[in-house]
Amino acid sequence: MRKDEFARYLREVRGHGETTVQSRLANCARLEEYEGDLDALFDRDRMEDLIDRLAYSAEDERQGLQPRHKVPIDGNLRNGSATLKQAARRYRDFRGE
Repeated sequence: MRKDEFARYLREVRGHGETTVQSRLANCARLEEYEGDLDALFDRDRMEDLIDRLAYSAEDERQGLQPRHKVPIDGNLRNGSATLKQAARRYRDFRGE
């Protein structure tokens, strides 16, 4: 992950405050820990596979399905997956600029 550049993008382009910037960086670091290098994933398929696997619907939750991603989540699977998906999308936006 291009941590410093991504943080600058979040602050200057997206207008996020420091708390949000640090949260997104932590979310992306967690994604990298379990799913692999975000830059390599972007180069492979613009992170489409990862973002697709981060989808976890209310129906998935009702059926008690496990998420398709590898990141362990303490707490609500749907909310946790959605948070990680949002972070992945932001990183993809950053790389696509």
